[in-house]
Amino acid sequence: MSDQKNQGHRDYIAIAVFIGVLVVFIVSAFHLVRTIKKEGFDDPVKIVSRWMNTHKEKYLGKKKDVWAQRKKDRELAKHFATGRRLYKRKIYNRALREFDKAIKIDPSSFKAYFWRGRVYLKTEQYDEAIADFKMVIKLKPDYSKPYHNLGWHYYQEGKYEESIRYLSKAIELEPNNGWAYYTRGRSHFKKGGLQGALRDTKKSCTLGYQQACSVQKKYENEAREGNQ
Repeated sequence: MSDQKNQGHRDYIAIAVFIGVLVVFIVSAFHLVRTIKKEGFDDPVKIVSRWMNTHKEKYLGKKKDVWAQRKKDRELAKHFATGRRLYKRKIYNRALREFDKAIKIDPSSFKAYFWRGRVYLKTEQYDEAIADFKMVIKLKPDYSKPYHNLGWHYYQEGKYEESIRYLSKAIELEPNNGWAYYTRGRSHFKKGGLQGALRDTKKSCTLGYQQACSVQKKYENEAREGNQ
C-alpha cells in the first residue's frame, strides 16, 4: 500500500514537471510565432537566430547587473570597514577618505554618512559633522544615533533648545537610553528648567546611568532651597 502511494506521488511530480516544461515551450513558441509573423517568412533561420540572441542578451544583461551590484557592495563594505578601523585607531584623515569613497559608491549609505560625521566631530569640523548627521536623519529617520550626536553637539555649543529637541527625538526612538535623559536634563537645567532637569536625571538614574544619580541629588537640593 505504501509503495503504491509513493508511486502515485512520483507520478504527480512527473506530471507537474511535464506540464511546467510544456508551458515554457508553448510560451516560447508563441513569442517566436509572433516574431515570425512580424518579420515575414523570407528568412526563418535568421529570425530564429535573432530571437535566440535577443533572449540571450536579456539574460546576460541581468547577470551583468547582478555582478555589478555585487562588486559595488563589496567595494562599499571594504571602504566602510577600513574607515571604521582607522577611526578606532584615531587615524582620522585616512578614515575620512575611506568614508568619502564609500559615500561616492553609494550616496544612500546612511552609516557611511554617520561615521564620516563622527570623524568630522573628532577633527572639529563641526559644520560638516552637522550636515552629515542631518543627512543620516534624512536617509534613515528612525536611526537614533545622529540625534544623540546632534543633541550633544548643541549642548556643547550652548544651544539648549536645539539640544533638547534632538535628544527628545533620540529618547523617542530609544526610550531606555540613560545618557540621553541625563544630557537632556542638563540642557533643561542650563536654560533654567529645574523641574525638567530633575525629571530627566531621575529617569536616567533609574535606567542605571550612575552619573545622573549624583546630579539628581544636586537638583533636588536646589529644588528644596527654591521652595523655602
